[in-house]
Amino acid sequence: MNYMSACLEVALEEGKYVIGYKEALKTLRGGGAKLVILAKNIPDQMQSEMEKYAAETKTQVICFSGNNFDLGNAIGKYFNVGTVVITDVKVSQDMLRLLADANE
Repeated sequence: MNYMSACLEVALEEGKYVIGYKEALKTLRGGGAKLVILAKNIPDQMQSEMEKYAAETKTQVICFSGNNFDLGNAIGKYFNVGTVVITDVKVSQDMLRLLADANE
């Protein structure tokens, strides 16, 4: 989780992002989402709906290994965040590449 948090920190410093379920859905439906990050403890209905819209728009979904409190802290917020959407193409590609390199 520490590596993922570091990647999130870098991504959020450089790129544009949206937090929160409703705003994330609006961004996904509008086609502006490039990467979706979900906390592990969001309700199943919310997760399935986010994954459905992400599949329709061919947006990759990453499940954050921590809960919504951890995800909020990882992006520098002091409240629970269940969903983060990265809207910058370059930042999302860099983040996915960093995570892929870490898993090798």
